[in-house]
Amino acid sequence: MKNWKTTAEAILTSGPVVPVIVVKSWNTPCRWQKRWLQAAYAYWK
Repeated sequence: MKNWKTTAEAILTSGPVVPVIVVKSWNTPCRWQKRWLQAAYAYWK
């Protein structure tokens, strides 16, 4: 984190932090990615 222009503390104290999951392929997600997507879909449904 030496090359970053901001610190982790500044990011975490500036507001809510939204976790982001990167799915490389919608056709073949990993097991944990499937669970997260199912949970998110069930929550927002």
